[in-house]
Amino acid sequence: MNRPSFRAIAVLAVALAASAAFAQESGDPTVDSGTFRTNPYESGDALLSFRLGAGFGLLNLDLSEGSFDELNLGPGAAFSLSYMHFVARGFALGGELGGLVAGSIAGRTFFAAPLVFRASWHFVLSPFEIVPSVAAGATLQRLGELSHVDPIVRLGADWLWRQSADWGLGLRTELWLIPQFYLDYPDSNRLGGFLETTLTATYHL
Repeated sequence: MNRPSFRAIAVLAVALAASAAFAQESGDPTVDSGTFRTNPYESGDALLSFRLGAGFGLLNLDLSEGSFDELNLGPGAAFSLSYMHFVARGFALGGELGGLVAGSIAGRTFFAAPLVFRASWHFVLSPFEIVPSVAAGATLQRLGELSHVDPIVRLGADWLWRQSADWGLGLRTELWLIPQFYLDYPDSNRLGGFLETTLTATYHL
């Protein structure tokens, strides 16, 4: 068997190098030099998110008089678990169950447990993500022995660092708006507001 010539080996090496360069140039433009794609979220993907942090009372608006009353609540703990399903590239719909616990100056405990439907938009600047979202649903509120179920709207965003193709870590800031209506006692109608600031971990399913 004849040993391959140096010229044949050189030609083969040049051909392989040219093929590799062409493949790199014609590849998927969403792939970067890291271990995950710059635009990773496609229809059918899903995210599971866990959040834990703080909640702060912002406002207690008397809707009948248009005046602000004292909140009488201290800082509390906020937490949530959410599932989001992508219906289009970068756009997801899903649900979230959460809670907020805080103490009042009268020594009573305030608790809110919202269950919401959420829509989120995922803007990826690898390795970072900005995820504005809007959510609406209902929340059970309890203060001492008093409880009430009210509508809730939540507006905010997650600021994430995509640590790997599977995990993202970051911070959520979100405004909770909770109107409270009493048909029999319209003078007691209120609008409550809270600020959630939580650490966030997301898992790309």
